[in-house]
Amino acid sequence: MIHFAYRSEKIVSASSPPTFHFKRGDAFFLGMQALNELGTPVSLADTTVRSQVRTPRDVMVAELEVVWVDRNQGTYELRAPGNGLIDTWPVDTLSVDVQYTGLPTGIRENVSSSETFFIQVHKEITR
Repeated sequence: MIHFAYRSEKIVSASSPPTFHFKRGDAFFLGMQALNELGTPVSLADTTVRSQVRTPRDVMVAELEVVWVDRNQGTYELRAPGNGLIDTWPVDTLSVDVQYTGLPTGIRENVSSSETFFIQVHKEITR
């Protein structure tokens, strides 16, 4: 399993798995870095990365956009699609994981997923 470091000020719960807190209508982006078991960056040069957000009832909320920062160091950002705002996301605790396809393991179609983490979307007060 690929582990990753979260690069965000939105994390409130540092437990494993972590929960990130956002207000509905805010811009959504999370900085990520893929790491191996030793904490060393994993090159994602030839790897496809996907991530989806789902409700507790398994309804897909969004397919997140992957924006590369440095593929060789395994760093990227996950962003909400379109304008990046989460104004249509439900106020709820949402589940997310990251799927990596084509990691350099010698297996032709190697698919590996991260641990599931959570996004708590809160109702905005100032509208």
